[in-house]
Amino acid sequence: MFDMETENKPQIQYMEVKKATGYVLPIGNGAVGKSTLPAVLDDQFSQPVKIGKSVNMEFSYVVDRLIVREQAFQVTQQYLVPPGQKENEGISGGRSFEQIIKMYQFMFKQIDVILLSYKLVELDSFNDLEFWINRALEISSPSTQYILVGTHLDMDASREVSHEMITNGSKFIKDCILNKYPEWQGKVPSLEISITDKQNTALLRNAVSVGILRSRKILI
Repeated sequence: MFDMETENKPQIQYMEVKKATGYVLPIGNGAVGKSTLPAVLDDQFSQPVKIGKSVNMEFSYVVDRLIVREQAFQVTQQYLVPPGQKENEGISGGRSFEQIIKMYQFMFKQIDVILLSYKLVELDSFNDLEFWINRALEISSPSTQYILVGTHLDMDASREVSHEMITNGSKFIKDCILNKYPEWQGKVPSLEISITDKQNTALLRNAVSVGILRSRKILI
């Protein structure tokens, strides 16, 4: 579970606010909710959100305001959302993840936070995170931060991914990171959210901001 201490309080307006911008890459299988994450994380967005498959690179941003360790921050989260189709699956009406990465490789030089996304109600999407963490490590840097994001929390009665699986998954991802970057320090927090009713989305928004601040060495 996410355990970073953050606050998001009205008194931020009376504090000196430090600003930062970072790049966020949600990855995972198709239709797990990657392209809708920026909308549900934006606390100014109130329209109903529908989950669909991305067929190309999508761009969006979210502005977050939070207090961490008695410091106020305004963090602009720049989202780069690639499709979730793997090249070996065959593509109809769009491009694969691998094709998009090649096309936009100049944009992936500084990814601050990678959101490894899956459906809590679809075990295959969780098991496929082994594929996605390996793809992520091909384009990440030693400062990149990672968050495990389970969607469809509102369908918890139909859950296929247990809390024990998630805990083990976070450990596995951290081991993969350390295998490539032995000096990497950090945690792989896990969050479960609902896109339909926004459960825990404020926590995820703050977690992404903290990840950006850590990646940019603003927080150590």
